[in-house]
Amino acid sequence: MEAYNNVSSILEKNFDISELLIPNTIIISIGIFLSISGNSIVMFIHWRKLNSLKNFRMFIPFLALSDCLAAIICSSFSVYQNFHWYTWTTRHLCKLAWFSMSLVQTNSAILLFAIAVQRYLRICQPLRWPMKLRKKIGLLLFAITFLGFESVPFIVFADVVTHDDVVKNATISECRMLVNEKLIHTVYRYADDIFILIIVVIVTILYIKSGLVLSVLSKKATQSNIRHNDKNKLGLLNKIQVIQGQEYIENSVDGVSRSLDVLDSSNTDGTIERVSKPKRMTRSKCKNIGILTLCS
Repeated sequence: MEAYNNVSSILEKNFDISELLIPNTIIISIGIFLSISGNSIVMFIHWRKLNSLKNFRMFIPFLALSDCLAAIICSSFSVYQNFHWYTWTTRHLCKLAWFSMSLVQTNSAILLFAIAVQRYLRICQPLRWPMKLRKKIGLLLFAITFLGFESVPFIVFADVVTHDDVVKNATISECRMLVNEKLIHTVYRYADDIFILIIVVIVTILYIKSGLVLSVLSKKATQSNIRHNDKNKLGLLNKIQVIQGQEYIENSVDGVSRSLDVLDSSNTDGTIERVSKPKRMTRSKCKNIGILTLCS
């Protein structure tokens, strides 16, 4: 009877917490749906439309896949935690939860670091020789080591904690960190924080350098476009001046021709005299004269 009351008290307390966390559970569920939808669209576009496996965007769809897995795994365990706040009875499930959540989150961080390095090399050192196989293997080993450093220790540190609740007169089981080897855990956390800080600083420096180079290239491109537009405007202005010069010469020649016709038709002495007049200039000759006049 006492054991029954104990279990009943635990379930009652667990139900109270889960009922209180219903808004949190709804928000987490919406986040899972949005993450799966958004990252699936990114993966579809990059793998089926842009063929990103063979170009510099190769890390982006893998980052979307990693984020999708992180959202599913972390959110699922969070929802489970909301409904089993005081009834974590399986230690292996507790260790698996902490290990898998750390694994997928660290994997996304590694991909972000790889994207930062790749963009820096592509923008700041575009003529650099391709990376040798030895360096690629070294970077891969570094990524695996960092992944293990961030996730494997949680198997040791995470565990189910059991304690008695005097008020409810019940035994409560919770999945927590900092259970075993507290000193080792403290040293590990300090080392982990320093390691992550170094990576964040490196990524920040890489993006700042890439941004500065892009800013300089953007200014040069803008100046080049301005010069090109000025040349086009100058060429258009010259064409307009040539056309105006041609029209002026044609009008002048036509006026002289008409004046000579008038003098030819009427003479003040009443005698008819032929006044020699120049031949009409064709349009092609006028154009040639106009061009020579403007060029001189």
